[in-house]
Amino acid sequence: MHLGIKPEDAIRMPDIYLQPKDKLFPLQVGSVLFTDAPSATPNPKMNFQIDVAFGEAGVCEGEPVIETLKETLDLVRKMLPDFEPFLP
Repeated sequence: MHLGIKPEDAIRMPDIYLQPKDKLFPLQVGSVLFTDAPSATPNPKMNFQIDVAFGEAGVCEGEPVIETLKETLDLVRKMLPDFEPFLP
């Protein structure tokens, strides 16, 4: 059925970001990142965002490096004024 809509006038669907229920940490060879419908057409533009994470068990295992470092920096900045009286 043709509705007379030109491709340039079609509504563009926004990108959809899906987060798996499991962090897949550590990522292993053969891990399934995405499963689509059996009849789906492959999308060559599909991409995956993968974070580099710390692997320190019991401390910050599986936590993204960038996010963890930002949080640590914020914490240190908040604590610095408490140590100012002890600095020369």
